[in-house]
Amino acid sequence: MEGRTFDIVWCWGVIHHTGNPKKAFETLLKLMHPQSILHLYIYSFDRGTKVKTLRKILGFFSLTNRERLIKMLIRIGILHGSVHELFDTLSTQINFEISEDEIKKWFLEHNLIYYRYTPQWAKTSRDIFVTGTKPK
Repeated sequence: MEGRTFDIVWCWGVIHHTGNPKKAFETLLKLMHPQSILHLYIYSFDRGTKVKTLRKILGFFSLTNRERLIKMLIRIGILHGSVHELFDTLSTQINFEISEDEIKKWFLEHNLIYYRYTPQWAKTSRDIFVTGTKPK
């Protein structure tokens, strides 16, 4: 896709699972032309002690054993089994929570207009749903 641009660059629930979220963001910008729209969903709040402890513990196990433990934790009610929850517990090493101020700073550094938008179905979420465009 080298040199190719898109009208919409859609990246939901990804860059906070990379080794360097800012670099991942900057890579997405390379896919934009002047009229493009960037849509992001980014973890932006501290997941808390329970989640961080679970990630640490599960990090000691192989992927196969993590899957077994997760299934058991769902059966006994400690985990709910949502896609996000399962992915987060399976990929224990890379999970960043990025503040809205940090995200705004990235947008400003790259001359993008920042629009905070939370879909109706996610009104209770404390994560960031954001759209960015280049100035006209």
